[in-house]
Amino acid sequence: GEWSNSTGEERGRAAVVRSEGAGRLHRPGLACIGGQRGQVGGGVKAEGNESQARRRLRATSRAPQRSLERKGVCVREEQNPHRVGFEAMGQARWTTFILGLVVGGFILGPLLAPLSTPTLTPEVRPLTVKQGGVGGKSLARETLNTISRMLRNHSCEYVYLDLGSNIGVQPRKLYEPRCYPMAENRSMFKQVFPKEALANRSVCTFGFEPNLNHVSRLQRVEKRLVSLGAPVRLFIQAAVGGHEKENVTFYTDNNKRKHEWGATIEKGGVGMGGKFARVGSGYRVHVVSLPSILRAFKDYGKIRTLLIKLDIEGSEYDAASQALLSGVLCSGAKSTHVVMEEHPWILRGPKPPTHFFQSLAWMASRTEGCTPQITARDDETYLHDTFTAGCIV
Repeated sequence: GEWSNSTGEERGRAAVVRSEGAGRLHRPGLACIGGQRGQVGGGVKAEGNESQARRRLRATSRAPQRSLERKGVCVREEQNPHRVGFEAMGQARWTTFILGLVVGGFILGPLLAPLSTPTLTPEVRPLTVKQGGVGGKSLARETLNTISRMLRNHSCEYVYLDLGSNIGVQPRKLYEPRCYPMAENRSMFKQVFPKEALANRSVCTFGFEPNLNHVSRLQRVEKRLVSLGAPVRLFIQAAVGGHEKENVTFYTDNNKRKHEWGATIEKGGVGMGGKFARVGSGYRVHVVSLPSILRAFKDYGKIRTLLIKLDIEGSEYDAASQALLSGVLCSGAKSTHVVMEEHPWILRGPKPPTHFFQSLAWMASRTEGCTPQITARDDETYLHDTFTAGCIV
């Protein structure tokens, strides 16, 4: 082989060994590359003194050995074995790091997605949770104790349980029918509650409404009905469901025109099938279970007829089912009537809500002594009641 640079040429020789197309020296650090492409070692087998070639090369030029023109050149590579090891380790570490980023992205991506801020459509506004609500088991117990005291103090023989009172128009239809001559529930009230029972104040009403926006209105309704001698208690900031819960978020839709009639504690959404899920604002409320209320009626033991109106935006299915499974749906009174509004968006599957009502009635009929009348009904007459027509508070 040859050593050469741009200033002069010196020739030295070294023993070259050809191995599988790659020329390698017996002595480490010296390699000869032929001038022909694909020819390693130049096909030259030479003998010489390596130390002599080294001296001649050092004397020829002080330029870096890698600057030598490769025209059939023997290039000396003074490599540090430790340096080679560190470079290999560095490359391996970079490869491992990049692979770790790729794999970690696939694994952690789905887990971190829910933590990111969702892109809101024009229809959806972020939920603002207020701490104005109340919660806790003590408040649920206080509510049940209030019901028990009122049952005893007023000798209630008939009970109207208004679950989802909204602005309190249904109790007014019961006690002030003259103010609501076109009410759809008017005939039902006449059938369930005798006229003399209303006259002697033995029909008691318990209403539940968790919406804070209706507090002032409900307080006015309760005050008016009590002034007429009606035993009425409207529980505000209290929701009803299948199970007792603490500090549940109550979602509102801020639809003042419709008195927020789609507000709910269900996570599925507000109003139309979850389309407006977590829209508007919300706050914490406590949930009283329907079975616990019915147990209070059972403990009282003097109720002839119980009418339950369930319009709690999707929670009625859970509440009614738990009341039946707990064995207290029919134990609170001699005769039980259940009126429910259909909210099909809360159900999953091809069966319509009427199938649920039929199944609930069939299951109740299998229970000895339990024959409740279950009806799908929603009276929305006088929805925008403003205390008019001679019934101003």
